[in-house]
Amino acid sequence: MHRSTVAKLVFIGSLIWCSAVHAQAPTDVVLCDPGCSEVLPSGIIIDCRDELGRDKLWTSAWGRSWYGPLRNTGPIEVSIEARPPATYEPLPLFVEIRADPGAAQCRSDIGAPTRLTYGTMSCHPDSQWVTLPRYDLSWLAPDAHYWVQVVGFLIGTPVRISSPFVGCLRVRAFPSAIAPSSWGQIKNLYR
Repeated sequence: MHRSTVAKLVFIGSLIWCSAVHAQAPTDVVLCDPGCSEVLPSGIIIDCRDELGRDKLWTSAWGRSWYGPLRNTGPIEVSIEARPPATYEPLPLFVEIRADPGAAQCRSDIGAPTRLTYGTMSCHPDSQWVTLPRYDLSWLAPDAHYWVQVVGFLIGTPVRISSPFVGCLRVRAFPSAIAPSSWGQIKNLYR
């Protein structure tokens, strides 16, 4: 084979792989483990019960954690199971959106826009989720990938202060009426 033929095959193969990866990114998810974290969970809370009577597990969210990649189809609503530890003074848990390449590589950086929650002490299954105000992702290209970044803090002295521990994170998309189209689809509209 000639070099140009091999280069074309590699290029076509990478396009197929990239489009397959791109198509696999979900828009709506419930994730109970982040894709990656700065700090391994070092604290747990086992309390409350789910609908089946099993104990719920909440893990510390100290440092930054990333959930994704997700695919942008319009505004999103993020809900998080966040539970403050009973023996600590409360600090907020920050939830941010990131679309920069660093998020894909689990590199620390700030996200925007930022929402925060102090969690809930309720053990009622309907009250364990904290739903944050909707995120407008119009600044992000349609079908672009983004990550939800959760940031928590711990201060051990002189007073024990902590962000809430996390159970699961849910992202619900509200697809926009405007969706990306191919040139062929646009031409078909005018035939």
